[in-house]
Amino acid sequence: MMAEMANKTKLASAHAAKATGMTKSLHLGKNKASNGVEDGGTHVVKLKKAKINPIPKKLCIRTHCNKPAKSTKERGTMFCSDDCLMRYCRGIFRSWVEARRPTAAT
Repeated sequence: MMAEMANKTKLASAHAAKATGMTKSLHLGKNKASNGVEDGGTHVVKLKKAKINPIPKKLCIRTHCNKPAKSTKERGTMFCSDDCLMRYCRGIFRSWVEARRPTAAT
């Protein structure tokens, strides 16, 4: 009965450690002596810090702008400001106009 209570205590501490960002590896096996009686056994407990991957910041998609993009409902997370949005659209429109312009045959 004492062994069961010890196992429950160890499991509860493992759940608490998991909730706080720590992971535990428990070995709750019982050792049998030569006379067939189970004893408490040895418990191996290892603590490891949980790895947290930082969320990478999205950058503004306009050329030569390295500022982080801001999220809005209208434009999503693509541009850092309305000015960058306007400059980007202006550049795309100009390249579209240039592509449609007929070339002069000489």
